[in-house]
Amino acid sequence: MLSGDDATVRLGRPVMVGYDKSEASRRALLYAAGLARRMRRQLLVVHVAPACAGDAVVTAYPAPGGAHMAPLLWLVEEVSKLPDINDVSVFLAQLCGRRGRSLYRVAAWVRAEALVLGAPQHRRHRVFGSLPAWLVRRARCPVITVP
Repeated sequence: MLSGDDATVRLGRPVMVGYDKSEASRRALLYAAGLARRMRRQLLVVHVAPACAGDAVVTAYPAPGGAHMAPLLWLVEEVSKLPDINDVSVFLAQLCGRRGRSLYRVAAWVRAEALVLGAPQHRRHRVFGSLPAWLVRRARCPVITVP
């Protein structure tokens, strides 16, 4: 269960996707939506901002209006571009903090069926490791990396 400003959201082992506006995360979002549709699961789209004003925001899609929705309007627009999105129950979340730890904690808390991420595009990840590799070692659900 996640607490939003206007309601309590109930999630039952959703397919979770980390989203950050990159091209790789757009492909991951598309893949996760298809996976959720095929598995008949909810889709939880999570954006983790390193620093943001205010508390975490969680809502269902299509999102109701209100001032608390301002941080998620860009995410609502991205999700609305997905094909056949009305066939899937979608929930949106924006959190503040470190991406890896935040995604790990949310995936554990909602008991995610799978965690889908875009493949890292930076060359430095070959030397220092990547977020998907860190999550593969720690998460209690399958971690799917979409190229």
